[in-house]
Amino acid sequence: MSISIFYVGILLAFCFLFLSFVLMFFRRGVAMQVALLASAVCAVAGLVANGAAYNNISVWVTLIVYVVVWFFESDYYVKLMVRQQLAKEWKLYSSNYETASVKAEEFTWLDLNYYDAKQAELESLGFKKIDDIESLHQSNAFPETRTFCRTLIDSGQAIVAEIEQMRFVEPKSESEKLFDLRSVYLGSEFSDGSFLVTNNALGINPIQDVDGIVVVQLPPDTSVEKLLDAHEDKIESICESNGVDVVLYRDVDEMTAGGERKFWVFKRDRQKKGGFTEDESTRLFADNDDETSKIYREEYARQAGKYARRKKIT
Repeated sequence: MSISIFYVGILLAFCFLFLSFVLMFFRRGVAMQVALLASAVCAVAGLVANGAAYNNISVWVTLIVYVVVWFFESDYYVKLMVRQQLAKEWKLYSSNYETASVKAEEFTWLDLNYYDAKQAELESLGFKKIDDIESLHQSNAFPETRTFCRTLIDSGQAIVAEIEQMRFVEPKSESEKLFDLRSVYLGSEFSDGSFLVTNNALGINPIQDVDGIVVVQLPPDTSVEKLLDAHEDKIESICESNGVDVVLYRDVDEMTAGGERKFWVFKRDRQKKGGFTEDESTRLFADNDDETSKIYREEYARQAGKYARRKKIT
């Protein structure tokens, strides 16, 4: 009977431990209290079993509970997550612009119907397809979400359109399965070396503060036609206010060179700032105001500042 009670106690302890992991992301203090309860259940189960072997097991389980929960509850775990994220970002910021022509059929985890639908919308507005490419500099930094992009150019050769969808290649959790970012980017280059990017990724892509790149963001449900209207209006405004002209891409090589110049401007800005700015981090966690997210933002800002000071700008 006592042995049965021991096993029931161990089972309850692990149930409480699992609950503490769940609570960790919402109520960190409560999570620790639940973990303590798990440890207490283990200890009581060992005493009830009244055997040296069972007492030893309960002690070891209690210690494991403490160590595991301490790790996930402590700021060290958050620091580790931030360090891993920044390492990936800086791999991107330190890389060179690199793309490769690919076949869409290779990217089986993506919704290729989405690409076809947006391509049709753009073609109805005078764009023509250039190529299907993989942004290798992004895929190398974030291999779990390889970047497949369909590129088009307008009839005036001044606006490059990019259709993108970001999903995990092999999702390992329910949240990764639900991760699905879809957007259309319109880009133009100016004679002073600056750029304009208009997208329908408001609330999806937090990057807006880039020196040398004007970013205009509209809601995800914005039609391609309205996106193009906003982009053309902004082109006119920039040309008039800054006294610049739009750079025309007469062939694929010139378009690729323009993409390389834009990426250089972007990565130089990120190297100076170390990563996301404070405002971008706030936008990134707009829907997550829990304690863990706050600690993550603070730690990210601290480590990004270190990266900006220590890393050599290339």
